[in-house]
Amino acid sequence: NVGIGQLTTLTSLDISNNALEDLPLTLGALEGRLNTFCYQGNDLSVVNFPGSVLRNGQELLAYLNARLGGDKPVYRMKLMMVGEENVGKTTLVKVLSKRWRDPNAPLDDDKVIENRSTDGIDIKTAPVSYTHLRAHETG
Repeated sequence: NVGIGQLTTLTSLDISNNALEDLPLTLGALEGRLNTFCYQGNDLSVVNFPGSVLRNGQELLAYLNARLGGDKPVYRMKLMMVGEENVGKTTLVKVLSKRWRDPNAPLDDDKVIENRSTDGIDIKTAPVSYTHLRAHETG
């Protein structure tokens, strides 16, 4: 049983007008090998593929090839604090940043933090020294 990605001498592929809604990831193994790849007239949608890769056959093959490698974890998180002024957003970010660097750091409950409003947008980077984070939301 040979998969399509194993067809090493294949140089042209036309799957046009077949009402396909999805494509196998193994098709990505043909990236760089196909001189011609026609796929127009199918029902491929942005639900399964980013719209930008549907415009060009080589980009579509590159996308499938990248997905063929599997999902990779991303160790990044964005957090946006939004609210009325003087309610503690900056203080919360400072405490969280300190705790993310050292999970055993004291919370400094007895320390008075200067109350100064942030003007505009303040972007901070806080490296995280451990891999598990639990977030709880109530409301």
